[in-house]
Amino acid sequence: MKKMLATILALAMAISVTACASGGGSSSASQQSGNSDKPYEGTKIVYAGESGSAFGEFYKSVTPEFTEETGINVEFFEVAHANTHDRFLTEALAGTGSIDVYQLDQPWIPEFASMGYLEEVTDEIKTQIDIDDFSESGLSTMSYNGTLYGIPFQYHTPVIFYRTDLFEAAGLDSPPETWDEYREYAKILTDEEKGIYGTCLEAAAVLEPVTHFLDKILQAGGNYWNAETGEVTFDSPEVKNALQWMYDLQHVDKSSPEGALGYENGDVYNLFLEGQVAMVSEWPYFYAGAQDPEQSNVVGKVGIAAPPKGTDATSALWAFGYGVSSASKNKDAAWMYCVWATSKDVLTRFSIDQATPNPRASAMAAIQDSSEVGDDIKNVLGVIDESCLRAQNVTNTPYFPAVQERLSLTLSNVMSGITGIDEEVAATAKDLKGILSGS
Repeated sequence: MKKMLATILALAMAISVTACASGGGSSSASQQSGNSDKPYEGTKIVYAGESGSAFGEFYKSVTPEFTEETGINVEFFEVAHANTHDRFLTEALAGTGSIDVYQLDQPWIPEFASMGYLEEVTDEIKTQIDIDDFSESGLSTMSYNGTLYGIPFQYHTPVIFYRTDLFEAAGLDSPPETWDEYREYAKILTDEEKGIYGTCLEAAAVLEPVTHFLDKILQAGGNYWNAETGEVTFDSPEVKNALQWMYDLQHVDKSSPEGALGYENGDVYNLFLEGQVAMVSEWPYFYAGAQDPEQSNVVGKVGIAAPPKGTDATSALWAFGYGVSSASKNKDAAWMYCVWATSKDVLTRFSIDQATPNPRASAMAAIQDSSEVGDDIKNVLGVIDESCLRAQNVTNTPYFPAVQERLSLTLSNVMSGITGIDEEVAATAKDLKGILSGS
C-alpha cells in the first residue's frame, strides 16, 4: 500500500496541520507551564492502541507535530491485536488513569461506555471538532444509547472488487448492482477448468465471516435485533433469505470454492490476489494489495463498486475513533489530542496514506478536489465513502461480542449443512434472547 501511494503521500505530507483548542474535562496540566501559548507544555498523555496497526503507525509518524504545537508529549502504549480488548479493559477496571486516549474499536464502545470507562463527548468538544462536518453514520459508530463517546477517524464497509479483464472477456459491461446480478455474474465467471471461481464466501466458524453475514442480513432488510425496543428479530424471512442466498451461491451454483466453508478474510484475500477469484465483496484494503506487484497477480485489473443490493442498498459499518478514559488525570490534554487527530488536515492526510475513507466531509472533499491525488485513488475512496454513508451500525449493544460468537456458529452450521436454515435460525433467535437480555 505504502509503495503504491508513496508519491501521493509525499505530496500530501506537505499539507500543514492546524493546531486545535483544548478540550473539556479536568486537568492540573495547566499549572505546569507559564507559557500562555502552550499551557499544557510538559504534560504527558498515554495513547493506547494496537501494535503494528497501519493506522497507529500513521499517527505515530505525525504526532510529533502535535507535540511541537502544544508541548504535550504523547506516549504510545501498544498491545497485540488479539489482546487489545482484554488489556484495555483490565486497565480501565484498575481505574489508575494509566491510559488517557483510547484508539477505540467500534464494538467495544457500548461495553466500555455502559461501565463508565469513557468520557462523553461534550457540547464544547462537539463545537471544537465542528460536529456537523462528520457523517451521521460515522458518529453512530461511536455512540451508545444516544450519547457520543468518541470521535471517529476512520470507517469502512465491504465493497465489490472485480476483475475487469475477466468481466470484459465474459461480455459483462459493468459490476453487479443487485443480489440477482451478483449471483448470475458469479456463475458466468466461474471456470473450474482454469481454477477460477466467480466469487468466494467466508464461512469458517470464527468471528470475521460474521461481519459479511451481517451485511447480507441488512441487505435482505433484516437485523438480529431492534436496538430501540430490544426485540430479537433474527427469526425472520429476511434472515432466512440472506442465508439461502449464501447457501445457493456455495452449494447450488458452486461459484464459490469448496474450501470457502473453512475460509475467513485472509484466505479470500490470498485467492483474489493470486487471480483465482473473479469477484468478491470484501474490505477496502483489498484494492491496495491488488495493486502491489510484490504480492499480486492482478495489478491493474481490479475495479471497485458499491455492495450489491438485496432488498436494501446497505451494509454493516465498522469504524475506529478516539476517546478519553474517564480515569485520565489529563483529560483536557487528552481531548486536545483527539480534536487534533480528527481535524480536517490530519484526516485528509490519513485517508491518502491509508487509502481508506474517513467520516469528515470536508476532508473527503479536499481529497476529491486535490490535483495531487490520482483519479484511481479518488474513485476508490469515493466508492467506499458513499457506501459507508449508506451503511449501518450493528454493534449497538454491550453484548455484541457474544452475539458475534453465536452468529459464527449459525453461519458455519448452515453453510456446512449441519443444520437446516429454519432450524438454525430458530435456535439462534432463542440464544440471542438470552444473550441480549444479559442472562
